[in-house]
Amino acid sequence: MTTELYFPNLQNPLVKLHTPFPGKPTIFVAELLGLPGNWLTIALLDAYTAVLDHIDNIYNNLEDSRKNIGGCLITTSTGKIFSNGVHLEESIDNPVFLKMLPLFLARLLHFRLPTIAAVNGHAFAGGFVLACAHDYIVMGNEKGYMCMNDVLIEVTVHSCLLEVIRTKISSPLVLNKTILEGHRYTADQAVKAGFVSKSVPNGKVMETAGELADSLSHLALNKGYVFGLLKAEKNKNAIKALMENDLVAGSYLSKM
Repeated sequence: MTTELYFPNLQNPLVKLHTPFPGKPTIFVAELLGLPGNWLTIALLDAYTAVLDHIDNIYNNLEDSRKNIGGCLITTSTGKIFSNGVHLEESIDNPVFLKMLPLFLARLLHFRLPTIAAVNGHAFAGGFVLACAHDYIVMGNEKGYMCMNDVLIEVTVHSCLLEVIRTKISSPLVLNKTILEGHRYTADQAVKAGFVSKSVPNGKVMETAGELADSLSHLALNKGYVFGLLKAEKNKNAIKALMENDLVAGSYLSKM
């Protein structure tokens, strides 16, 4: 179906889409190439949206005889950083970006295939949120932290982004530690906290994500239609908040 594609293009690649697991042509890997930080910008969101469009197009055009081929999408990167989150100077006050980010996250939260964040390194702030927008998280336990460090850099967490985190974290104590204290989670701590599925050596992150993807792939029956709807219902509160595009933290306080 696809071997190796670059988005937006080969000359300026920000996301590589490939199927690196032999004999598993529907286990897609979206590799973030915006190193060193993989900052969430308009360009990166555009590139990743094109990846989702490409995969959707594959499944929408499947013949009925192949509608149950299954599939899975893994997001990862290389080196020390999974994603450092929103680029504050370029994106934080950009109205186009502020419209794009919630729509992108909402789409990921009800994407037709199982999704796995293969966290190879640090996932900070918006990178933490990006990981939480996936169904499962596999994280390296030798280097890298997951951290909502917004409180430490005096940046508010918008309501709709907090709802994305709530799809993974329901414990008030863990939420306090995550949002109000900016705790840096190791992989083992994140597994214990309940929002990371597997903690493995960094060199095993992709292998483990691939094994998990293989075990989940068969669930995306009928081109992933029901699987996507189930995700939409499971993540309804977050998706609704994102679609309402409530990116003004504490805006309701003015009514008090």
